[in-house]
Amino acid sequence: LLALALKAQIETLMGHPDAPATIRRALEEPQDPRVACHHNGAGYSRFRWLIMSDQLPEARAAVTALLREVRRHGWVESEVHFLRGVAETELHSGHCGRALDLARESLRLARDTGIGEVASAVLTSLAEAAGGEVERALTLAREAMEHAEEDGDQMYVSRALAALGHAQLVAGDTEAAVRSLRRVREVEQGLGITDPARGRWHGDLAEALVRGGEIAEAQDVI
Repeated sequence: LLALALKAQIETLMGHPDAPATIRRALEEPQDPRVACHHNGAGYSRFRWLIMSDQLPEARAAVTALLREVRRHGWVESEVHFLRGVAETELHSGHCGRALDLARESLRLARDTGIGEVASAVLTSLAEAAGGEVERALTLAREAMEHAEEDGDQMYVSRALAALGHAQLVAGDTEAAVRSLRRVREVEQGLGITDPARGRWHGDLAEALVRGGEIAEAQDVI
């Protein structure tokens, strides 16, 4: 079950057309309750696919159900991930205040437990840029990038750089935003991440390039 869930996650990151079928197979009965509600399980893989597909009501329902179940069992590690998922869904839905509250709660829980701190800092940075304080967004993104680099986690180096580039764009630092987001592109190409729905930094890079007069490169990104 975990292997199928991981396969689905990889296919989702690649934009592979088999991802929905793999998710369905991973969710077939019989299920193991510990796996079904685990943050590496098929339920969360389905949530990631839904949010990347902009099926936001379905994504919210899926991750809220997962969060309710792990809280019932007291599985804190998965709770951190699912709480962040709810916050991400609210952010994608444009509910910036609600997203900020949930992201801050997720970050507090992550720091209290030492679980998922980098991922929670990345999301909170994005939420701060949308509905909070841009300086706080910049600080969180830089912290997340430093920790991800220390851990050698290139997946989250790219996520942190995307959050940093977004915050820099919001702050009006066009040159810095272009540098950060060009590096995101390099890292993701190296990792084989090809679905632009995964990080959604491409619009920020195109906008920053236009602001900086790099029209031809902006057109290529678009």
